[in-house]
Amino acid sequence: MGRINQNFFYYGAILIAILKNNRNASPVLISNDGDNGQIYKACFGESRKECYLFFKYAKQRQSKDTKEYQSWSYSFSKKDKELLHEYDLKGMPIFIYLLGINKKFQESQIAVLSYNEYLRVENKQTVTIGSEPAKHKFLLFIKKTNR
Repeated sequence: MGRINQNFFYYGAILIAILKNNRNASPVLISNDGDNGQIYKACFGESRKECYLFFKYAKQRQSKDTKEYQSWSYSFSKKDKELLHEYDLKGMPIFIYLLGINKKFQESQIAVLSYNEYLRVENKQTVTIGSEPAKHKFLLFIKKTNR
């Protein structure tokens, strides 16, 4: 019997959420870097449109008042960035699924970024996502733009 790593549960939670909301989805694992992330190639809907799905997870950052604000920071290694760039060159859309793990697992959340949104993050080594409780929006910290 094989050993089950903790990250299997986290990536499995993302997969279940995708399949529950997209009954015609058919993800296929194409890259597995253990704790650092997984990449899937997936088809969605009747059009069978293909895209890449990149999974990451992070535990909730400690803050003084988690009732007002929550945040998670996701590390992107040099290898992660190279893989994302490599898959971007193939011309298919890339979606980055970020699982934010809360102390109460049932309150964990998933944010989804397009690759273009990821490219707008100033420090692509760490992506920070914030959320206010009871709101269905995430805050993504990106570089400032001159308007």
